[in-house]
Amino acid sequence: MISRLPRLLAILCTGVGMSVAGLIMQQLCMNKFVSPTTGATISSAQFGILLALIFVPDATIWGRAIFAFISAILGTWILSGLYSEYSIRTLSWFRLSE
Repeated sequence: MISRLPRLLAILCTGVGMSVAGLIMQQLCMNKFVSPTTGATISSAQFGILLALIFVPDATIWGRAIFAFISAILGTWILSGLYSEYSIRTLSWFRLSE
């Protein structure tokens, strides 16, 4: 039972973190369907781990985690920049057509 408690706490913390991240992404994008899985956060983190395995194969687990964290932040930042650019164009197009 003692060995299962840290795993349970880690799973609960991960779930809470993902739900908070999803809520923040929904509020920033003003889209109730966006989530960390559709918002390129998880894919960017996976890509970061892949890059760490290719370019730094001797990295520790913490090094890979930091690499994944940085790439997830960058991927989400790029997606939110594209999303804001698209929504600005869409809004200006609607204003021009009125």
